[in-house]
Amino acid sequence: MLKTIKKISENKKFNFWLNLFLLACLAVLGIMLIIQKSDTGGKKNISRDKNENYLLTSPILDCENAYSSEVATLNQSDIKKEISRVKEMYGIEQISLYYRDLNNGPWLGINEEEKFSPASLLKIPVAMALMKYAEDKQGILEKKIVPTKDQIAMNQNQNITFKGTLEAGKEYTLFEVMESMLKKSDNSAVYIIYDNLPEYYIDNVFLSIGVPYKNAGEEVFLRVKDYAAFFRVLFNSSYLNRENSEKLLEILTGIDYKNGLTAGILDKNMIVAHKFGERILGDSFQLHDCGIVYYPDNPYLLCVMTKGHDFYKQQTAIQIISKFIYNKISQKVN
Repeated sequence: MLKTIKKISENKKFNFWLNLFLLACLAVLGIMLIIQKSDTGGKKNISRDKNENYLLTSPILDCENAYSSEVATLNQSDIKKEISRVKEMYGIEQISLYYRDLNNGPWLGINEEEKFSPASLLKIPVAMALMKYAEDKQGILEKKIVPTKDQIAMNQNQNITFKGTLEAGKEYTLFEVMESMLKKSDNSAVYIIYDNLPEYYIDNVFLSIGVPYKNAGEEVFLRVKDYAAFFRVLFNSSYLNRENSEKLLEILTGIDYKNGLTAGILDKNMIVAHKFGERILGDSFQLHDCGIVYYPDNPYLLCVMTKGHDFYKQQTAIQIISKFIYNKISQKVN
């Protein structure tokens, strides 16, 4: 009996000291979290490589934090209300949005799980593949190209067109072909690049970045968040080297399409590197615009994808949403 009582007493003492030790550990952990939060404002500071020779890229020097929409710098509820208002006003079937603060990583998405046909937006990963090929094969971008009539005919099924696209029988460098593909969304340029680029370079862009993909000959449907990844890796120079990332973004600051994101930005001197895409699938019109707005000291990534029945109304909706985000950033910064 005495042995039993002694054993119980010893167990109680052990449990007491064990509980005391666990409480002490929790207290220390709590203090560390409080100190960390007070030092960083609840966010991890991100160190970036800022170099005056590179204006459009800013590689991360330490790990990037993937903040959820709950801690994004913009109010998700306000943006949802604005998107609902615009959809109703213009009779648009669907609008999806992805926003990311490129300084420290917070992001938010609205209807971000909806899938779209990216259409001409896919010209960016094609350009990235060509630039990666150029890193491996010196001089390929200077290769002389003379488009055929059959190749030029590939550009005839576009709904939004621009002057000055590639011409049959005229000589271009492969770099100039890529410029036409991006600046003028020239479909003929895509097929010329395909003919001069090993296909696995395109496959590798998608595989390396983790964006869903089948092959160059099949339709691909992406979420707005999936597509935004291409701009993120260009900004961070995490796929191409910094010089080539800078070159692509520089081309994208001069594209001919000005009726989407850029039309909603009040400061007409603001640098915007972006790409639009349009596609008609049955009776559904799809129009998208995605890019980086280089707001001073607060660059941000914005992608807007739409489904509807009127390109004009859809691009007007993109303008309004871009202006709404721009104004919110201006209020936050100022």
